[in-house]
Amino acid sequence: MARPEKNTVEYFPHFVVSSQNIEILEGDFGNDGYAFLFKTLELLGSKENHFYDCRKTTNWKFLLTKTKVNEDTAIKIIELLIEMEIVDEELWSHKIIFSEKFIRNIASVYERRKRKCMQKPDLCKFLGIKCKQKPRSSKVSEDKSTQSIVKDSIEKKSKVEESNNPKKIFGDSSFEFQISKNYLEVQASRKAQVAVLIKDKGKDELLQQWAEQVAKIKKEYKLNENQIQTIFNYTLSHDFWKNQILSVAKFRKKNKEGAPYLTVIFDEMKKQSEYSRIADFSN
Repeated sequence: MARPEKNTVEYFPHFVVSSQNIEILEGDFGNDGYAFLFKTLELLGSKENHFYDCRKTTNWKFLLTKTKVNEDTAIKIIELLIEMEIVDEELWSHKIIFSEKFIRNIASVYERRKRKCMQKPDLCKFLGIKCKQKPRSSKVSEDKSTQSIVKDSIEKKSKVEESNNPKKIFGDSSFEFQISKNYLEVQASRKAQVAVLIKDKGKDELLQQWAEQVAKIKKEYKLNENQIQTIFNYTLSHDFWKNQILSVAKFRKKNKEGAPYLTVIFDEMKKQSEYSRIADFSN
């Protein structure tokens, strides 16, 4: 009788993340950040097809017990791991922990087994989750002509140069660019992971991405520039929110209750304003 195929691993390379990311984790969460990451990776290695389903209450409670952190800390660490592109953001929105970096680092194990490890598109189908599919790149065939290879090389070089010099959709003097620049500079001076993000993506590219987020905030929430400026200033000066909203992009992301952080902060500001008005009137 043939032995059933297993889709787990008994070990994984310890260099799954860079030392920079580990330092950031430890800087924000102490030893809890380091322990949470590697205990979670141990779980991914031991689980069939290398994902962890937190939709099940018992699984979520086990993860908290294993990593010895409370629920709030666990969610914050996972959100940071998403920013570091260690945990998949789309699958986590469905409470599934999955790491493409982890899959890449154990690829040699499956090569020896002469079969492929389950990838994200297959996992989405397996779980019945609709995920955005990335276009798959085709491999170069062995009989490809020299002329074709040279052409591909030129095109690749052109794309690299284009990515290093992103097109400016938002000018330096635009509101979207200026408010993004201010937010970036303030948060980079406070948080190491923001400075790392600038180094990884490049300041110009990051500012264009954030400016695009500001434009979407304008359109989706029907806010004018003064309102957006007020919300951003409030966030940067707030003892709690300045440590939670490190990027402009996060304003449009949803919390665990499904509410965008922008609306949560805006509602909080309105309540405080109303409280102040009542307090002033009563005096």
